Amino acid sequence: MPGYADTEGYDDLENIEDMVFFCLDVLDALNLEKVHLIGTALGGWVATEFATRYAHRLDKFVLINPCGISTPESHIANFFYTVTPKAEGGNDEARELIFSDQNSELAMGVIPDEMSPEAQLLFYKAQMVSARVGWAPPSLYNPRLKDRLFRVTVPTLIVTATGDKLVPSGLAEIYAGGIPNAEVTQITDSAHAVWLEQPHKTAEVIAQFLNRG
Repeated sequence: MPGYADTEGYDDLENIEDMVFFCLDVLDALNLEKVHLIGTALGGWVATEFATRYAHRLDKFVLINPCGISTPESHIANFFYTVTPKAEGGNDEARELIFSDQNSELAMGVIPDEMSPEAQLLFYKAQMVSARVGWAPPSLYNPRLKDRLFRVTVPTLIVTATGDKLVPSGLAEIYAGGIPNAEVTQITDSAHAVWLEQPHKTAEVIAQFLNRG
């Protein structure tokens, strides 16, 4: 997506709708009539907004710990406050929100307390782009999205992690309840970044779903 890693093209991004149109433009530019669409976290929100509008461009649909919906019982955590630099504690709070073990080698490697200037620039650039599309209250979700899920008319898999502190696993059931042909798979021993903590298991359940007739 524009603004993440070394990409540019994010100056005109103002909301989630801009991200949706970017995805549509990519499909059109590559002459892809139908694709499998997989979205994680904020990308899951973008993917769902896309799927409610352009389901005819999709073959199958996969969400992994998606943002986009929040309820009083299962609400998305305050991501932007948590990742804001603190005077003490380094990035402990950010790692605790994303990983099941904030002190693991993986967590410390992805979000270290001390970053090179280049890595720090990319880290905050990603947060800036996320804030452009998801900062304005309500943060990281669209109150109207839940009532539009019925428009996702393709086979859908929702992958959730039992230890997710950012996007509670209970939201997966809300997604599944709104999307007509959806199923939920839970992955244990992981938190929000399940695709990093359990990459083989995540890939396995997705591959099985996509390869099913």
